[in-house]
This record gives sequence, C-alpha cells and structure tokens, in this order.
Amino acid sequence: MNRATAPLLAADVSIAQRLQAHLLERLAEQLRYPPLARARGWEGVVLMELRLEANGDISRLQVRESSGYPLLDRAASLGLQRVARLPQAVAWLQGESFELVLPVQYRLIDL
Repeated sequence: MNRATAPLLAADVSIAQRLQAHLLERLAEQLRYPPLARARGWEGVVLMELRLEANGDISRLQVRESSGYPLLDRAASLGLQRVARLPQAVAWLQGESFELVLPVQYRLIDL
C-alpha cells in the first residue's frame, strides 16, 4: 500500500462506520419483525448492499446475502426503503456517493 492512499482508506473506513451507525439507528425506527417470522422463531442476518447518494438518498438497494428467510430479507429491504434518506450524510460525503454493506439482524429476545 502506498502511503498517499492510507489517509484516504482511513477516511473511507471512518465514513463507512458513521454511515452504518446512523443507518442502523434510523432503521431501528422503521424495521418491523414480521409476525409470521416471530411466530416461527426465524432469526438471521440480511446483508443489504446500498448506495448513499451525495444528497443522502438511499439508492441501489439490494440483498447481498440472504438471511435464509425471504420474509426477513423483504422486511429489511422495506425498512431501508422507509428510511429513504440520511440527511446527516450530506456533510460527510462532501459531494460524493458512497456504497456500503449493512448487516440487518433479526434476533428474538425472551423478555
């Protein structure tokens, strides 16, 4: 690795971590655990691939890796569609778009 590229890579990691944290926070407000999945005890992780446009809009949303349950995969996709936009990202992206993979976890917790 060339020394000149190291700061850029570090900045990309920092941006990715910030974007991921804020997306997961916003997604938590929109994500629904499908009742059928809950009743059947289905759990899993859906890896969602998406692109954040320079204006904060979410685009190119697709399942990169399934949870093994299409119902959970669709719920993750719908949740991110409801988020639709991450306004805070505009300042971090500085006019550039950014692609990332977001893990969406479905876990049942006994209360």
